Amino acid sequence: MNSSGSGFFVGALGAGALAVGIIGLAGLAPWILAGIGIIVLGLLFLASGTQSARASAQALTEAGMTGGFSFNSQSAAGTAGIVLGILTLLGVAPAILTGAAIIAFGAAFILAAGGEARRAQAAFEHKESTPGVASQYLADAASGMLLIGAADLVLGIIAISKFGDPSVVASLVLVAILSTGAVSFLAGSGSEKLLGNLGL
Repeated sequence: MNSSGSGFFVGALGAGALAVGIIGLAGLAPWILAGIGIIVLGLLFLASGTQSARASAQALTEAGMTGGFSFNSQSAAGTAGIVLGILTLLGVAPAILTGAAIIAFGAAFILAAGGEARRAQAAFEHKESTPGVASQYLADAASGMLLIGAADLVLGIIAISKFGDPSVVASLVLVAILSTGAVSFLAGSGSEKLLGNLGL
């Protein structure tokens, strides 16, 4: 899968998570949709990790820099999310497992932001014809990942602390799924257009 196709796949999964979050918050089978949303985000993080690893390896190698570990953090979070989502659908401690998954996603976003920052620097140094466009997009992406990652961490921690109130936990988890899906949709769509054109 090339960088453009991978960006489209990430964006599509983000849109799916966004839709799941909205429907779940509307009150339609919130726990089932929370489990589905966690699985969708798990797949998203696996795809995003692959995309980031490929783009970072190319951009950083061309710029003479060493790579980061964003692929590992996102892939680990994605794998954990898929497992926790399946267990949630099976009814195994959904209030705790969904909160744990959101925390994992938040941590992965924060760790992966470092990789995006390195890609921004590499784009600035290597793509001399369009340094402002590429580096600004990637810098904004890194900032967005830090923000959403921090929000996911907070929501996940609160969700676990409120495990005795399932309705509150479900709402917190669905809000995290919605916001993470929205940002991933925008980032995936944007990277497909921009990075594909720049050859990153």
